[in-house]
Amino acid sequence: MSTLTCVPLCSSSTQPPILLEPSEAVSSSPAALEFALLEAWLASSPALQLPLHQIESQQQTKGREVQRLLLQAHLQQRGPGDVGPALRVPQPSGDLLYTHRRLSTRSLKTIFGTVKIVRMGYSRPGLPSLYPLDQTLVLPARSFSYELQRRLVKAAVQNPFQESVEAIADFTGVSVS
Repeated sequence: MSTLTCVPLCSSSTQPPILLEPSEAVSSSPAALEFALLEAWLASSPALQLPLHQIESQQQTKGREVQRLLLQAHLQQRGPGDVGPALRVPQPSGDLLYTHRRLSTRSLKTIFGTVKIVRMGYSRPGLPSLYPLDQTLVLPARSFSYELQRRLVKAAVQNPFQESVEAIADFTGVSVS
């Protein structure tokens, strides 16, 4: 598989990311809120009455959501991959200019759950759209992240396929069937 070398037509006008102090980031983050809810649940009277194995199981599920929200926030922080008003793609026969831009959203199943990736697509008549963010993030063409695919293959080598699918769902909370 060849790698496209995408060169922006002009420099991007996007501003550098705004860095928050840790206390500001925590107070406004969905992941921080979910983590606080997990902490509160662990300290609650009903949770204090549960056996350890039930705490472990529920903490894993609730903790996975914290991880998914952290990954979602990371993806949002990276932006949509907007490289400017057009995308120039070098070709041996001459550069191709992709001038039609459109934001789209792509779902990706990860080991933490499904995340949404907002990305800028560049197109030209008669050719498929290009998404610079997909190349930057090294996203697979399929809807499963490479890490989820790796774990599924590893499980499939060790077990019958259906058991592998069930194991992935149990460990990650993601249905891959």
